[in-house]
Amino acid sequence: MPKFQRRFLSEGICQINLYSVTEILKLRNFTKCWIRENFVKQGINFPLPRQLSTYHTWARARDIQHDKLFSAPFRFINPPSSIQETILNEKVSNIFKILNLKNPHLIDEGMGWLGYRIIRPGLGDGYPMSAKNWGASKGAYSFWIPLFGFGSKYSLHYVTASHKKEFKNFLPIDGKFTKDELRLDPSENVNIKSEYVRPGNALFYHPKTLHTEDVKNGRKTRINLEFRFQFDE
Repeated sequence: MPKFQRRFLSEGICQINLYSVTEILKLRNFTKCWIRENFVKQGINFPLPRQLSTYHTWARARDIQHDKLFSAPFRFINPPSSIQETILNEKVSNIFKILNLKNPHLIDEGMGWLGYRIIRPGLGDGYPMSAKNWGASKGAYSFWIPLFGFGSKYSLHYVTASHKKEFKNFLPIDGKFTKDELRLDPSENVNIKSEYVRPGNALFYHPKTLHTEDVKNGRKTRINLEFRFQFDE
């Protein structure tokens, strides 16, 4: 049994190499152009910072309206065929075969199947601790790929083996994120972990895995790609 398979079955999450150095550089450049186009569409003429991991300080100095720029309609896309072929490569298909996940269906909620996230430290950009099964993405197995702002501190945070348990949850009253998505109840005491994800690697996690995208503090903006699949039973 491959190491990633053992880990996924026991922990509900694993790290897998998907892309070469050349391919990850291609995806970084594509995403940077994508973000730049969003700026142009909304009339913002500042050139992007050379280091996107400094986005939070750069945007603050220029009073960039972050929430509008990176709302869902701008963060999802059906990428061109060359990017799709790079992302959905043979390694992705082999993961499904090894894990016996049958008939994969890319999840597209009407805006495209590929998304990016920009998470500024300490500003509450990332979803709080939750599971995909608790919202509109029920049954979604997720790939999470960092592009800028590497380090375990800036990585996805998760609860090991949470896909095997049931947890109390609640519906938040604030409207910053999707209103019908549940969050982990504060009464639950969980051990949160994170790990360094090497360039070209991805985290792959179960729909019941508790996780959060948020970064509480730090000196980097993190930018990552994400895409999800549902499978036939």
